[in-house]
Amino acid sequence: MRVWKDAQAVADLTNCSSLDSAKALSFATRDTVEVYGAESRPVAAGERAERAEMVVKKLNSAGEVTFAYTAELAERLPNGVQLEARWTRPPLELGYVTFETGDAFVEWFFTDCWYNIFEIHASNGELKGWYCNVAEPATISAGVVACRDLLLDLWVGPEGEMEVLDEEEFAEADLDATTRARALEALAELQGLVRERTTPFHAAL
Repeated sequence: MRVWKDAQAVADLTNCSSLDSAKALSFATRDTVEVYGAESRPVAAGERAERAEMVVKKLNSAGEVTFAYTAELAERLPNGVQLEARWTRPPLELGYVTFETGDAFVEWFFTDCWYNIFEIHASNGELKGWYCNVAEPATISAGVVACRDLLLDLWVGPEGEMEVLDEEEFAEADLDATTRARALEALAELQGLVRERTTPFHAAL
């Protein structure tokens, strides 16, 4: 997994265009909250020695926690956090990608952007792509990241190909006009970042 340390990368990741103000990736829909653990790894040279564990909570559109998992804090950004985790569950086939046991996730959550970004690598380091969640800005405390899911998602393949997900769910969701407009603005912003190959999408072929 990569950790963005250069000044330009940090500048890219902390620039959320004109949005004033992500949702954790929906791995399951549960009536009760389940917490899945992140798999730790040694600290590489140049990384911070302290890697605190954080709990990521996904909230549905009603603000209820529906899913939670643990991840390692890799870095605190001026407007968010970068986390690292591994897929520890059985393989999950989604059509556009398959999550497999041992896949590595680098996750960015922002307090002033209406989205979050997950970069996904196979256990051998091969880039699988990016899962982008349109969500309200994250609430981040010392040990918890929480964000309200707005249903709309964007998958970005390793060559920069894009697929908008869950448009029907978004259209049927009980969202106020302002929130719906912000979500669509966020999707458009994400698509622009991909086309411009802005970090972290600069890794696309």
